Amino acid sequence: MGRYKGRLAGTLADAAAFSFDAEKTMGSDVGGCVVTNDDELAERMRFIGQSRGAVQEEHFGRRHVEPGYAYRMTQCTAAICLAQLEEVDRWVAQRDRMARLLSKLVAEIPGIEPLPIPDYLDVYSCWMFSISIDPEMFRCSPEEFAAQMERGGITGAGLGKYYLMPEACTFLQKMAKEKTYPYSIPPASREYTYGADACPTARDFLKTWIRWSTFCEKYTEGDCETAARIIEQVARRNRR
Repeated sequence: MGRYKGRLAGTLADAAAFSFDAEKTMGSDVGGCVVTNDDELAERMRFIGQSRGAVQEEHFGRRHVEPGYAYRMTQCTAAICLAQLEEVDRWVAQRDRMARLLSKLVAEIPGIEPLPIPDYLDVYSCWMFSISIDPEMFRCSPEEFAAQMERGGITGAGLGKYYLMPEACTFLQKMAKEKTYPYSIPPASREYTYGADACPTARDFLKTWIRWSTFCEKYTEGDCETAARIIEQVARRNRR
């Protein structure tokens, strides 16, 4: 239910994907969904993703004409999703208000920078909150800063270096190094490498980025003030 220049998230392209992982905005334990307003594409996704690429043939039965999958959501998860759809607008509106308030509060702390909320985001549907710290202003490392935040009461605060996929997906590094298909030559047209240096901007950003995923619609103005106060206390205690 986030909105970009008046348009709902999920309506900006031919198709969009949403995660229903337990900690997400509309967490329903497992799974996710794909949305589209293209009937032909929707049927194709059902055919490959749910119907196992199979067609029913008279006098024979199911014949698999393409590689497919049985990615069917359980009925319990579907029921939880449907129930949450009735409330998600209200939840996201609260997330938007609290994220903007918390951003304003922590931006006032020297050496602390909240993740910018672009002006074109009419509704900010975040599922976590984050800050970046200026390492030149503090005696402790970003990891220790996050640990002190957690000890202070911000549950789940920590670094997110594993979001750098070229470094986190070591199997891709191995496959590229060993020229395992599809990284073999031929048919690969060049040498492929994976690692942190493939995305230097993201690599450097994640070194000082702290996030926590307990930020949710349950936050109140008082909770935002408490979180900002904890961060300010950690910053003051470790300031150079």
